[in-house]
Amino acid sequence: MLPYIWQRVFRIVRLVLSLSCLAVELVNSHFTITENGVLFASFTVYALIALFWKGLEDTSYALLALALDTLFFFLSLSSNAPLISLLSAVFYAYLLLAAVVLH
Repeated sequence: MLPYIWQRVFRIVRLVLSLSCLAVELVNSHFTITENGVLFASFTVYALIALFWKGLEDTSYALLALALDTLFFFLSLSSNAPLISLLSAVFYAYLLLAAVVLH
């Protein structure tokens, strides 16, 4: 089990990734509300909640958190924004590290 500080680092990375995906999607859609924008906004809200939920990776919700991260990774793959491919690669690295280290 990782110390709490390292779990916190993974949560901060999740939040930064969600904000980055949301920003790229908003810039790509010229700041109009799209389905992907709403989904990335909901992922950002989830990342904010997960940042302050201390026992997320300690409880039975850990696999649910991994499943949600995977779902939003697939969403980032399906987006057609120009910089999202770079973010998808970083998201994939985060997902692999989180799966190996936290679960």
